[in-house]
Amino acid sequence: MSRRPSDDQPNVRNSVENSTVSGQVVQAGSISGGVHHHTTNVGSQHFTVNVGAPGHAANARSPKAAARQTWAGVVLHAKLAAALAPPFLLSLVVVSTVSFLTRGAHLGVQLFLVVTVLALVLALIAPWPVLRERGITGLLGAALDRTIPRFVKALPLHALVQFGVYVVAWTALWVFAIVREPSANSERPEAATSIFVFTFLVLFGAQTGRAIALRRRVG
Repeated sequence: MSRRPSDDQPNVRNSVENSTVSGQVVQAGSISGGVHHHTTNVGSQHFTVNVGAPGHAANARSPKAAARQTWAGVVLHAKLAAALAPPFLLSLVVVSTVSFLTRGAHLGVQLFLVVTVLALVLALIAPWPVLRERGITGLLGAALDRTIPRFVKALPLHALVQFGVYVVAWTALWVFAIVREPSANSERPEAATSIFVFTFLVLFGAQTGRAIALRRRVG
């Protein structure tokens, strides 16, 4: 016989967590009298109860799993840095050379010369037989295909779109910083720095846009 506790009795609770229960079990708030089991011996019955705290299993990670996740993040950032290195170094070399040879020239003149040099570089690596089949646009696309890193080509479409949005946003902010009139507490970026950042963003943006076009064509 069981008796329901009154309101003045303490609220006592018990629970079974991550344990194995075998045999006959009785769970009650309070018991008055004896407890008797009348069963037939049909072999032992065994079951496992695993009721850990909510989210405990999901949040628990072994040190090896955490180390593997950290290492995967390091490798991912290293691959991204390697993908950004070619347009970064090319922009740095071209802009530094043009700025040194045309010191004191107008910003527009230096930017035009940088674009001309980059066009010549693309012309050197472009597969010219493609010109007959696809025209100048196809030739430019084929030249960009040779500059896109494997890491960028292997990215999923949504990641490429995110890169594209970031590049467009940073390019717009940098152009705004160049053309706006500086305030009393700020100065306009130097010409070489402005051209370098703009050139790098445009190069990487062109590679990303080409990778998106190729992925959409395949998909």
